[in-house]
Amino acid sequence: MSYSIQINTDEIASKFDFSSSIIYDTITDQLSCTIDAYLDLFNPSTTYKIGQQFQILLQHLFTSNSMNETYQSIHESSIILPNEKILMASMNNTQTLFSSSNHCIQHEFIQQVNKQSQKIAIEIDEQSLTYNELLYYAQCLSLQFLTNSNFIPGSVVC
Repeated sequence: MSYSIQINTDEIASKFDFSSSIIYDTITDQLSCTIDAYLDLFNPSTTYKIGQQFQILLQHLFTSNSMNETYQSIHESSIILPNEKILMASMNNTQTLFSSSNHCIQHEFIQQVNKQSQKIAIEIDEQSLTYNELLYYAQCLSLQFLTNSNFIPGSVVC
């Protein structure tokens, strides 16, 4: 399945902010797609990326049925580009080896609180919590949960 993506920056005038047209040529048995984007709203790189994602989606839809794979709905298809998959894999590599003496994550957390109680543990927008503050709120939440539920100490809670 060959494809080409071209961005013509000379044709700035567009009837809509973003539009696409798909044409199937029965003589050459080819599908062509044209994407028009208003350059004041869309960067050429964004338009190019949308074109790549659309090409991946079409390629997946046309090749999956021909290779005797199970039918997959369009909403189940992925439009993640190969370079984005590599980036996500590198960012999601969060494995950490825990010390052998502690078997539970709560013990590791307490150990971090003891090591660096005044360092920032969580930061969201303009708000932050130190490890000490986070431990305090976690303990308040667990006590409230235990007093308002029918669990007994030692019960496993997901």
